[in-house]
Amino acid sequence: MLDIPSGFEEIMQIKVQLHEARVLYWHVAVLFSFQWWLSISVPLFFIWAWYKLCRRSQLVETALYGLFWAAAATYLDTLGTSFLLWEYPYTILPYGSKHLSVNLTSLPIALMLVYQYCPSWPAFARGTVAISLVFAFVLEPLLVWLGIYIMYHWTYWYSFIIYILLSFLFRWAAKKIIAIQSGHKFKP
Repeated sequence: MLDIPSGFEEIMQIKVQLHEARVLYWHVAVLFSFQWWLSISVPLFFIWAWYKLCRRSQLVETALYGLFWAAAATYLDTLGTSFLLWEYPYTILPYGSKHLSVNLTSLPIALMLVYQYCPSWPAFARGTVAISLVFAFVLEPLLVWLGIYIMYHWTYWYSFIIYILLSFLFRWAAKKIIAIQSGHKFKP
C-alpha cells in the first residue's frame, strides 16, 4: 500500500468536524423549519405538475433531456458550493447534494415541460428564455429573500445565461441521441 500524503489526516479530521457541525446545525436550526418544509413541498408540486402535464408519447426523449438537466444541475451545484460561489443554509438533508429539490425536480421539470410543449427551435428558445427569466430573476431572488440560498460570488445573470446555454445544448444532444436510436438522419 502506498503512503498517504502528509496533511491528508488533518483534512480528514477537519471534514469530520465539519460534518458533525453541519448535522448539529441541521437538527437545531433547519429540520422542520418553514424553509425545510418549503424545500420538501415545492418539489412535490413540480412532480404533480409533471404527472398531469407530461405527454406520455414523448416520455423517453423528455426524460433523457431531464436527466441531462438533473445531472448537470447537481454537478454544477456541487462545484458552486465547493468553490464558495453560493451556499444553502437550509437543506432537506444535512449531507449530500445541497439543494436536491431544485436540482432534481423544479428546474429539470420546468425545462422538460418547455421541451415537450415547444417542439420547434424558435418556440423552444422563447420558452427557455421565459423559464430562465423566471428561475434566475424571480425564484432565485425569492430563495435569497427566504434565506434558503446565499450568493457569495455569483449573480442572477450567470444563472440566466447558463440555463439558456445548457438548455440548447441538452435539447441538441437529446434530439441527436433519439435520431441515432431511430435510425434517422439528425436535423438540428
